[in-house]
Order: sequence, then C-alpha cells, then structure tokens
Amino acid sequence: MREQSINPADVLRNIEVKGRSNRTGEVELTDNEYLAAKRLGTRYWIYRVSVDPNREAHYEVAVLSDPLNSNAVRTLTRFDLAEGSGAEWFTMVETVDDEVADEGEPKSAAGQTVVEPRSNTGV
Repeated sequence: MREQSINPADVLRNIEVKGRSNRTGEVELTDNEYLAAKRLGTRYWIYRVSVDPNREAHYEVAVLSDPLNSNAVRTLTRFDLAEGSGAEWFTMVETVDDEVADEGEPKSAAGQTVVEPRSNTGV
C-alpha cells in the first residue's frame, strides 16, 4: 500500500465529536480544540452525540459549524494557579487560644486564622 499525504486545504470538515448522556448541557473545547476552531473557522465542526430521550437504544447527533462564530458560544476564562504560574502562595494555619480562665474553663476556643507566606512561593 502506498503512503499518501493529505492536503489540509482538501479537508472539507474537521470534526470534533463530544459525547453526552443526554441532549442538555454544554460541551467544552480544550485549548488545542479552541485554537483549531479559531484557525479553521467554517471548516471546524462540533458533533455532539447523545442518547435519544424517547428511545434509549437510539442516539442523536447535533451538528454545529464554526462554533466560535455561532450563537451557541459561551465565554469562560479559566486560570491555573499552579506553582510556577506567578501566583503567590500562602499557608493558612488555624490557632486556638488555650489561655485558661480562673474557673478552669477555656477562656476562648474561637481562635484565629493566621496567613503566612510559604517559603516556596512558586514565583
């Protein structure tokens, strides 16, 4: 069998398939899927497959072209504050006031929360 290469311009549809157990709810694109949708425009399609609510043994397919320029798009910005992201990290420590009153009962059990910078801030 001879190996062939595909010219990207010859591809009419780039399809991202998303599965759901029902027809309601949103689907998400990963960063890579979003970038592909942005780059490919009308050649990028989302196919959402779900169970037909009227016939459990059957499936439905919702098809959407150019999802970033459709009425279906919702914008959600997420931030990953993992170490190394530039976020400052702190340690929270709860303290309890164990000072005892004259009657032998704790004076205060409410205590306070102290926020201390971590030695490794992740910056």
